[in-house]
Amino acid sequence: LSPIPLRRWLRNSVLRAQRPAALLSLLFSVCQAFNLDVDSPFVYDGPAGSYFGFAVDFFVPDTKTVGLLVGAPKANSSQPEIVEGGVVYKCNWGKNQACQPITFDTQGDRVWKDDPIEFKSHQWFGASVRSKNDMILACAPMYQWRTLVKPEREPVGTCYLQNRGRTVEYAPCRT
Repeated sequence: LSPIPLRRWLRNSVLRAQRPAALLSLLFSVCQAFNLDVDSPFVYDGPAGSYFGFAVDFFVPDTKTVGLLVGAPKANSSQPEIVEGGVVYKCNWGKNQACQPITFDTQGDRVWKDDPIEFKSHQWFGASVRSKNDMILACAPMYQWRTLVKPEREPVGTCYLQNRGRTVEYAPCRT
């Protein structure tokens, strides 16, 4: 036997022997990294049938504040004449689990010459929610738009970005 194949055989046999231990330690380290407190969990509630919790993200606007953003895409908002438009809630983290709706859009459907050109009912606003620092992005994938030329609805989706109280809409597929 030459020394190179012997070294290769030793290395492979040592690695084979260590594989179960490595996999086991990896499994335990993953389980330990994500720990849910089953003895005293934080429980957040939303309106019945609203799909509250469909999307969730941590909200950390500064080093002293931690909260949750919770999407409820079938909740009724305060938008006039909009049915199940969807709501995003900001929830306190800790002992007081109060959740408050965040206002992104207060308007109903836009109308042109007595015809609606957008359809916010059942748009699933809050189906996706993300945050970074004090910015919040929330989207409505089922939002529909109608052009002035075509009479049919187009499901184009829309998003709102909120930063320090200023809100802008982002709908790149709307023509």
